[in-house]
Amino acid sequence: MKPKTLVLLTVAAGCGLLAMLGIQQAMQGGQAAAAVPKTKVLVAAQDILPGVVLTKELVAFKEMPVTSAPEDGISTEEEYVERALIYPVMAGDIIRQSKLSEKGGGGRSLQIPKGMRVISIPVNDTHTLSGLLQPGDRVDVLVTYKSRNTRGGSVTKTKTLLEYTEVFSVDARTVTDVNGETAQSAKIVSLLVTPEQVNYVKLAENKGTLAISWRHRMDDEQVQISEIDETLMEELQGTVGMHESRGEFAGEGDDEFGESETTDVADADQDVSAFLDQQQQQAPPVEEVVQVKPTWTMDVYVGNDMNSHEWEIPEEQLQEEAGAAAGADALKSAVQWMFAPGA
Repeated sequence: MKPKTLVLLTVAAGCGLLAMLGIQQAMQGGQAAAAVPKTKVLVAAQDILPGVVLTKELVAFKEMPVTSAPEDGISTEEEYVERALIYPVMAGDIIRQSKLSEKGGGGRSLQIPKGMRVISIPVNDTHTLSGLLQPGDRVDVLVTYKSRNTRGGSVTKTKTLLEYTEVFSVDARTVTDVNGETAQSAKIVSLLVTPEQVNYVKLAENKGTLAISWRHRMDDEQVQISEIDETLMEELQGTVGMHESRGEFAGEGDDEFGESETTDVADADQDVSAFLDQQQQQAPPVEEVVQVKPTWTMDVYVGNDMNSHEWEIPEEQLQEEAGAAAGADALKSAVQWMFAPGA
């Protein structure tokens, strides 16, 4: 056999061997992949909040390798029926046994965090801002009550009781009910508080009237506001509010209110004039002051009888006496200065 032919046969045999090995490895890899065991796990089909009982519409089963599945995963429908979530889950999350309540244990109470309490406050449309208040919002709780002052009388006071308190529900609606719904009137607002705060709220409810004020969810700064009483109203009389200037609307409505404003100014001028006239009429007459001139008095005794005689001192003599007194004072000051120590 020629050397050239021998080389070609050797190369062909090597290529065939390599091809056979590659096909064999590919077939073994496919068999190994097909042999990986899989299992079904329960996942959330949408976002689910705590307290919601699981149904077929909310969940779905998904296959995944056994090695990747959690130990407490749910693989059958019987494992989740009539059970509710304890923790919130997002769409696509695996639902575990540890995230579910016992059978029949679903309800609103599962939404209450451990260590917290829910207390209800009766309100009206004014307190809930005509239905704008929603579960999950933050509010402050105020109490208005009567107290004794130092004089023994009663005075009405208002104090901020709780700050940045979460609204748990409005009427029977919680966070799970408000998505996509329009606002509506409310009669009961439930707040999420600590056990100690429950006592504060109940005591304040029995002693006075409760009210709530809405605040921004991100505004969690605690503001220590001292209580105010009804005496503040006396200081507020005659003051104006935040918008004391008319601004860009200053020119509007002048025709409507111009006449009344002019009348008010005229009435004020008349009131001032009447007041001044009344004061002048009621003022008592001023007595004329009579200047008393200095006199000399001489007592003349005739036996046991005494007769007094007075003479008016002439103006010239008074001036001379005043000048003499001034000269004597000046002389006295000069003598004191001459004999003073160190003079």
